[in-house]
Amino acid sequence: MFNQIREKLLFARFLHLAVMFMTGLILYRFTTISHGWWIYSTVVLILASSSPGLMAQASLNRGIGNIWAAILFIPFIYILQMNYRLIPLFLVLCGVLCNVMPHNKARFSVFYITVVLFITNSFNINTVIIESPIELSIKRFICTMIAISICMASDYVFFRRYKYASKVYILYQRVIYAALKRQMQTIIRHKLDAHNKVILVSKLRVDMNQNFLNLSTSGDALYLDYDTKEDTKVKIKSFDAIAWKLRKLIFATYHAKFVLNDGYIAMDYKAKFDALMEQAKFNFIDQNI
Repeated sequence: MFNQIREKLLFARFLHLAVMFMTGLILYRFTTISHGWWIYSTVVLILASSSPGLMAQASLNRGIGNIWAAILFIPFIYILQMNYRLIPLFLVLCGVLCNVMPHNKARFSVFYITVVLFITNSFNINTVIIESPIELSIKRFICTMIAISICMASDYVFFRRYKYASKVYILYQRVIYAALKRQMQTIIRHKLDAHNKVILVSKLRVDMNQNFLNLSTSGDALYLDYDTKEDTKVKIKSFDAIAWKLRKLIFATYHAKFVLNDGYIAMDYKAKFDALMEQAKFNFIDQNI
């Protein structure tokens, strides 16, 4: 069952990427839109930096970053012409702001990249620039809006109507649930020597990191979807909190059995684990789809 769901989701993702890439490429190569390559590059950047269901947030970050860059670029370009030595200082300042801001780093990253591209185009001594900074900013802004429209439209057609984010989250809920149950059974049933204990804890860490990353990404995509019901959002938060508690209990059980060599404490953790597993099952979101 889950293999079939996984195959359908992979096909939907492949179709989504193909349609968006081709749309951006066609607008770049076969239209007379000025700076059409900016449309294609924006589509590629939005796709590369976000997962399905998170296109709206990625598009918003991209749009706001470009708008900030376009607005600030116009006065700065005339100020920088007074002394070209200010250009590297200005770029360093933008890079520092991009890295020290605690929130919305994606927007500042887009802002920094856009400013660098604007400046390199404006001060290119090998190419004659026939556009003023204001014209360049306006055209890049229009191209950004076209690219965001492509991403938002494809995200709605391929994912919201298909309920892609919900199906992905359901899949990772089951994957996490089965993986946690299997890992606890491995710890409880097997007696391992010192070498195998190191292998086991390393495998637990690697598997959990990847599974929890997938669960977090798919959960964010579903949680930020405007069509997601409030009770579904509550279940997402609850399942995420329970999953982290289960993760802690697995490592606590490992520590009790293989480090402290205390089977009673390990079985006590196992009982708490079983109770939380029932709560996790209650927070599956099948009935909300």
